[in-house]
Amino acid sequence: MGFFKKLFWFFFSTITLILLHCYAPSVGNLELSIKEWKLSIGLYLFLLFIIIFSFILSVSKSFFKLFMKLFSNNKVSNLTESINNITELIQLDEKEFTKEITRRQISPSFDSIKKSLMLLKNYENCKDSSLTGNQLVDIKILNLQLRNLNSQCDIINASKLAKKIITDYSSFVREAQDEILQTAILAKRNNIDFSFDPRKYKYNLLQSYIERYLLYIDIMEIENCTDLDSKLKLIEKLIKKHDENKESFDFFLKFISKNNITKYNDKFIIEVIEKSFKIFPNRALAYDLIKLNKSDQFEIAQEITKNINENNIEKLWFLLIMALKSGFHIKTQEIVKKLMNQENPKEILAFYYKNAPEEIPNLNLNI
Repeated sequence: MGFFKKLFWFFFSTITLILLHCYAPSVGNLELSIKEWKLSIGLYLFLLFIIIFSFILSVSKSFFKLFMKLFSNNKVSNLTESINNITELIQLDEKEFTKEITRRQISPSFDSIKKSLMLLKNYENCKDSSLTGNQLVDIKILNLQLRNLNSQCDIINASKLAKKIITDYSSFVREAQDEILQTAILAKRNNIDFSFDPRKYKYNLLQSYIERYLLYIDIMEIENCTDLDSKLKLIEKLIKKHDENKESFDFFLKFISKNNITKYNDKFIIEVIEKSFKIFPNRALAYDLIKLNKSDQFEIAQEITKNINENNIEKLWFLLIMALKSGFHIKTQEIVKKLMNQENPKEILAFYYKNAPEEIPNLNLNI
């Protein structure tokens, strides 16, 4: 029944019952007795009370339904707008996304989706975002916050945040592993307590990362040591302990070169160069070999690289550097020809003419 019909019947019934109560013969009273308390009311008045109560209840119910309908429609409208905005934001590049993300209306119901999208778009202000309750999204926000603290060298707060990540997000530590390593390095360098064992199974970290983490912590211990002899002993332990990580050998070579350490014989240093090159071929190792000033340095270079694929770029560059420094112009031309089939010829020729001794003639490549 419509509102106006209800209103009409309410007034009609009310007036009718009032008139009957005032002018019509009484049809009896309704009596209620509870212990010493008694109530007596005319039947017309009792019916009038029921009608008034029913009308108020009906009107209240109608207004409640109307309010809920309006609220529901508004909510649906907001959700629809939010979905449309998110859909469009997904399609934008990073520059346009940065402009539009603060302009578009997005319902709080989609907060975790919004922040996940912001992270996906590398939105620079994500580090200031509050957490969502979704661990995969939150760990990335926390990682940005940790990166920011590390960049500011705020080691105290960085250590606290890294510990929180390790404790509360153990299964997602991999998402923040690089920043945790950076925090550990800074903490070690500044003698701040920070402990983390990446070998624990619950962190599910790759073996390569575990080795790198443990290596860097050992390197920090060496750097914190002030006595040269003690440092050398630690470095010797380092290359034995991390004999499958080229960075341990590179650290050794850089250290003895920087500090003019002469206690190690040429054979030992050549073995270190060979082990490093075997793990990860790198042309820069040629200069460590050149420092030894061996008369047969090119032959040594060939021995070092003999188990590496003939077409490996780093191997060819390594041999090219050694051939140039040894004055072997025929061998140099052979290596240059091989390199030019794989590398930018301009880069190779520029390097050749910059480093070739004067007595070596111009290249005769015939290609």
